[in-house]
Amino acid sequence: MSAYRNHPNVFTDRLAAVAGSSLFVLFFILALVVIGDLSLAQDRPARRLTTARQATAGHTPSSIEFVQSKSDEFTSGSEIQQHANKLFDYTYTQIHMAMPVRITVWSQDERRARQAGRAAFNRISELVRVLSKYEPESELNRLLDTGGVETRNRARGVSPDLLAVLSYSKLIYQLTNGAFDPSAGPIIDLWKKARKAKTLPSQAELDMALSRVGFDQIKIDGEDGKVRVLRSGVQLDLGAIAKGYIADQALEVLGENGIDSACIEAGGDFVVSQSPPGTSGWGIDVPALGVMHLENCGISVSGDTVQFAEIDSIRYSHVVDPRTGKPLTNRIMAVVIAPRAIQSDALATSACILEGGNFEDIVKGMPGVQYWRWRASAKDSESPAESE
Repeated sequence: MSAYRNHPNVFTDRLAAVAGSSLFVLFFILALVVIGDLSLAQDRPARRLTTARQATAGHTPSSIEFVQSKSDEFTSGSEIQQHANKLFDYTYTQIHMAMPVRITVWSQDERRARQAGRAAFNRISELVRVLSKYEPESELNRLLDTGGVETRNRARGVSPDLLAVLSYSKLIYQLTNGAFDPSAGPIIDLWKKARKAKTLPSQAELDMALSRVGFDQIKIDGEDGKVRVLRSGVQLDLGAIAKGYIADQALEVLGENGIDSACIEAGGDFVVSQSPPGTSGWGIDVPALGVMHLENCGISVSGDTVQFAEIDSIRYSHVVDPRTGKPLTNRIMAVVIAPRAIQSDALATSACILEGGNFEDIVKGMPGVQYWRWRASAKDSESPAESE
């Protein structure tokens, strides 16, 4: 009986010894895995942002999605502080305004990064419904839809967003003496058709389109938040300024959600806030200028390297001079850096249209604005002919 009673105790002791050895081996393996992961994280190469043309070349997203990636760490201070200060960059992409819009943020908290990204994209969607001429029910289109009724004495209340974009458009329109004109919709549409058909429009068609152009047909009352359209048939295309405003607003939303360092890219244009941790700025690959390290600014590029048409052996840019009704053929490229993307967006287009000194005189009174212009060759010149 006593031998039987003692047998279970010996067996239990052996099990405990085996279990202890197994746990030791398990902990040893886990330690090796953690050490390996840390080594890989430290060896990850830093990433450089590229222009949208480079980032999206040969790639067409199959659906609108919320894509997230995580890379690059930054640590500083003592070992305890390193864990607390560790930051990651998260990148999210969605299709808006018929183009990929990419948002990159730095955050300690992935949940906060995703929440901020979603809030920014929601704001972008909201503004597209306000400012886009391609959204049938946008606020912009409702403002212009008079149903053929004379509206000279009829003022309509508009949202703060539409009012802000129209007001800044009026300012740039006046400063450039009409070289920047959001009412150029009729001639832009005319030349879009010409590029597709590979046939020049007739002079009669040009004259008809030009008769409907002129931003002075839009009267803005900023104090009352109202806008008057002085004639029916006016078309507004805010494509050369709305993208910048939308990016500015999305960046503001990221800041409200606790993101201090962020970059938004849309169609080759950028807006950035504070520099990523441990860097001197966001590395933006700018055509002809190379990588520039920038923070708290908007960056816009304009020219005909992507959108153009050759008709009768002449290369016509997608940039149209609203004063003449004709596309540019001088192959001028421009890069503008400004405190806000709404500025850089509008000014980049104007820089292509205006002759040398005229544009320089305009931006002299704009603090923080820099620009570069050059004439692109068949290979796209590698250095600007003019910079400021």
